[in-house]
Amino acid sequence: MTMSAREEIFKQLNQMDPPDLKPRPPEIPQIDLPDDIDGRIETFIAELTAKAGVAHRAENEEAARELLTEIVAAEQIKTIMIAGDDTTSSLNLKGWGEKEGVSVLEAVGYDDKNDYRRAAFEEADAGITGVDFAFSESGTLAIHHNSENARLVSLAPPIHIAIFPAERLCRYYEEVVLPAYTEQEGIPSQMTFITGPSMTADIAATPTIGMHGPKKLFAIIVG
Repeated sequence: MTMSAREEIFKQLNQMDPPDLKPRPPEIPQIDLPDDIDGRIETFIAELTAKAGVAHRAENEEAARELLTEIVAAEQIKTIMIAGDDTTSSLNLKGWGEKEGVSVLEAVGYDDKNDYRRAAFEEADAGITGVDFAFSESGTLAIHHNSENARLVSLAPPIHIAIFPAERLCRYYEEVVLPAYTEQEGIPSQMTFITGPSMTADIAATPTIGMHGPKKLFAIIVG
């Protein structure tokens, strides 16, 4: 009986000697970072600043809105799109925008996806989001995306402003990822890591800011 091509392939595979697998390299030791909140914030600000981002600390939500007003004035922002996460909701940014003369677009308010994309790319001068986690090791923000927290708000406008409470700032990457993907409930379908403004060196190995995302990143830590 003639052996089929499939059977021939499996026969050859079964006759092969298993490869010698190299042992897994040891884990890279973590750098020692301060565990107190002031130390974590100081490290985060230093790391984000080194990567062309700007970070501020606000004592409370009122101080955060005051910092936001300063950023809007300095960057001449007229229209902002906000995500629908818990942080942006608690700040009452619609009321703030009316007071400061800034048009505030809500990402969750669009029924038509094309209208939403057009507003995110063409109308919004800046996008404001909350942050699910951040880690001071590299000055990185981590955002879970869902129907209330659309991804384009942090990617499409030329300026991204992230606002988050200090207790969401961890020290290391592992402290952020493991809880997010080990819980059985609420595992995010997408998760974005943001470390400074969008930057690439794809063309002639020349670093370019804002090629694939925001040109500027501001972070406001509340608490």
